[in-house]
Amino acid sequence: MRRLPTSWRTFFLSATLLLLAACPHEAAPPNEILLGGASDEVLGAFRDAIAAGLVTTDDARAAHLTAPTEGATLARATPATFTWIRVTPGPRPRHGLNNGVFVWLHFAGPGLDPAVDVLAPTVDSSWTPPAADWATLGAASGTVTITLTTGTFDDGILGTEGAFTPTTPSSFSFVD
Repeated sequence: MRRLPTSWRTFFLSATLLLLAACPHEAAPPNEILLGGASDEVLGAFRDAIAAGLVTTDDARAAHLTAPTEGATLARATPATFTWIRVTPGPRPRHGLNNGVFVWLHFAGPGLDPAVDVLAPTVDSSWTPPAADWATLGAASGTVTITLTTGTFDDGILGTEGAFTPTTPSSFSFVD
């Protein structure tokens, strides 16, 4: 087998590296928060499942918010800690973070445009927003609704059992 001269190999290597450096790297939008290295592919799959009607209301299989309490009034100046439980514990991710059971917290309400999405592998069960994320949530001008959706994924693909959400979403509001 004939090999390319060193100068040609150097040229192709340099050209490839320049092309890779020039490619834009998409950063997650500011309204998407991926905890514990969770994959944006899983968040996209959750959205696709909702659009396809594959999310089932099932209190026994869905995660539930435990804090803040339903209807709480939160101080806009101080980040709250959001905690949740999963009624039926799922397996820990086997490898990577597009495998395993995930919980998606979807924050929506007046002033949150677009809505804020937080995705967490179930090894995480709480989130205290850093200042920038709390400021984004603090832009809400009324009641914020939090919908939790739970699903099991393998290589970013939602499992055949689908995804689950509780019967009633949680909500909170801010006070200055």
